[in-house]
Amino acid sequence: MLLMLSTVYAYRTTNAPLVFSPKKGLESALEFINPQRGAVFFDLGCGSGKTLIVAEKKFGLRSTGFDLATTSYLLSKINLFLHKTKNANIVFKNLYNVSLGEADIVFCFLNIGAMEKLEKKFEKELKPGSWLISYCFSLKNKEPIRIIELKGEHKFHLYQYL
Repeated sequence: MLLMLSTVYAYRTTNAPLVFSPKKGLESALEFINPQRGAVFFDLGCGSGKTLIVAEKKFGLRSTGFDLATTSYLLSKINLFLHKTKNANIVFKNLYNVSLGEADIVFCFLNIGAMEKLEKKFEKELKPGSWLISYCFSLKNKEPIRIIELKGEHKFHLYQYL
């Protein structure tokens, strides 16, 4: 019951439901970006931690997920442990309060309301050359560099901040 209440609280606070994104789309987006090993990858509302594992294991990124739902946080912790990650972790934190300045790549699978709320934060905090990957929802006031569309699935919008 407590876990369920925590999940409801987190959703109402962040507008980030626990829904999973397809691994193939994230891999395609990261292949397009072609990040250097050791680059910093953030997932805002990281759910199960799957993106953190892909970022670390396949691309050699230092990945950090942020989530405020106890269920997601615990699921991510378990997944990171089971996959024996060394450079991936999760922080129990509201995604709106995360400082994005050190991120080279930020991944989001949020809803349109959350993306609208975060758009100014991205503009203000993301350093030149950093990337934003948004699954499903585009930004209102910025054109993507690329859109990756998977057959039968939604789109991944890739933005670079200069």
